[in-house]
Amino acid sequence: MSRRIAVALCKARHDIMDLDFEVTESIFENTIENPNDFEHLQKVAQDWVESVWEENNEIYIYVTGLSQALTSVLKVINDMPKDIVISFTLMHWDRTHEFYIPQIFV
Repeated sequence: MSRRIAVALCKARHDIMDLDFEVTESIFENTIENPNDFEHLQKVAQDWVESVWEENNEIYIYVTGLSQALTSVLKVINDMPKDIVISFTLMHWDRTHEFYIPQIFV
């Protein structure tokens, strides 16, 4: 059984409404004091991935800023053992049309 996991990258950067769905959870729940503390960012990302990953889950990450946070999540997913495949979609805000567009990763 799969479930849809929709999460903002960083808390409180933007209110996120995707059609009629509000995204309220975040990977990085606390303010990132030092965006260049990659070890800390990767630890937060690792803990989050381990807490939500189950085979067949649909993971949607709403990219709400901070490149170092995003690359930390991508690194953690990339470094997973090769027998674990995490499919996820990055959701990006389209300013022109004012809605989120998907970028699918497998």
